[in-house]
Amino acid sequence: MKITIVYDNYILNEYKGLKSSMGFSCFIQTQSNNLLFDTGWDGDMLLTNMKLLGIDYQDTDIIFISHNHGDHEGGLARYLTLNPNPKIFVPKSFYKNLLNRLGPQQTELRKKVYAVEKSVQICRNIFSTGEIEGIFIPKEENQKILIKEQSLIIKSRKGVIVIVGCGHSGIGNILNSANDIGKVYALIGGFHDFQEYELLNTLTINMLNDFSGFLKFAALKSSGKGGIPLIVPTHCTRHRKEIFSLFPNNSEKGGVGYELVIDENEI
Repeated sequence: MKITIVYDNYILNEYKGLKSSMGFSCFIQTQSNNLLFDTGWDGDMLLTNMKLLGIDYQDTDIIFISHNHGDHEGGLARYLTLNPNPKIFVPKSFYKNLLNRLGPQQTELRKKVYAVEKSVQICRNIFSTGEIEGIFIPKEENQKILIKEQSLIIKSRKGVIVIVGCGHSGIGNILNSANDIGKVYALIGGFHDFQEYELLNTLTINMLNDFSGFLKFAALKSSGKGGIPLIVPTHCTRHRKEIFSLFPNNSEKGGVGYELVIDENEI
């Protein structure tokens, strides 16, 4: 199995002409299926990065959209003009919106769109958390906007790999859902900048244990028993530096070009 970040705010390695922009997408290759998690904001940039990383967009079986924000689903329309074949799994809260965008003429394409509300198996060893409600606070605005987001759970022999779009649902809630599948091995994606994230500037590991919003986040501390061996905070994660400082032994920098490879016999 191979997970490659193909769209992100950051570039892991300055090579091959890869480009970065606000947004997130990763390509997941398994024995059974190839999945595209989110599509970033710019479809052309997504496709260019994929080509430079040796990924053929035609080899996509499934597209999984975490939530209805432009930096996660903005590239979808462009992608579908070139490859209309994948099944598309979107949060139920985004389903009607997407169908309206596709238009009534896109009969065959509309049949491939699936609304996800509750935890469900997408394909072999791959699951959705289902919609988990959270909050989004736009910059320079005081209002809290409710938003529903789904995250991806991949079951492997090393443990569960959790891929998160923005973490609007709360990292603790997402990990709780993942723990129903198995012990978490890796957490990859955007952890965003909830109001509570400000506390990470002053929280110690012990204090994290007492902060309900990050009850599970405290488990990230150790790569030993009870901890998550691999954390890759990227995209919208506001406090990346704090996370790297708190968890130096089990966190890695993400960005376009990041790859996680697990032997195919381990999934």
